[in-house]
Amino acid sequence: MSEIVVVAEIRIADGKRDEALVALERLCEETHAKDEGCLLYALQLDPTDESHAFFVEKWESVEALQKHGATDHIKALGAGGTLSGSPTVTVLQQANFGDAAKGSL
Repeated sequence: MSEIVVVAEIRIADGKRDEALVALERLCEETHAKDEGCLLYALQLDPTDESHAFFVEKWESVEALQKHGATDHIKALGAGGTLSGSPTVTVLQQANFGDAAKGSL
């Protein structure tokens, strides 16, 4: 089983930032509490663009990531009308260069 690192880029719809942050906080809480295989699920806000946010994620496996994508809490975020389009999800492979404690997620 190989761990998966993901960066998900999110665009917030115009005029929906406060509503989106509430929905994203709920998503974080439910993911942390319910999604097996979640090792890291951290929302990062762009300090120069209030309509832009990122999730940095780490999953135990591709299967855990796929199950997360099919959860009701992910579906609710997509249907909530607070995002501008679908998130851009990038699955990464760790290079494992340098000090393991500092060079990998």
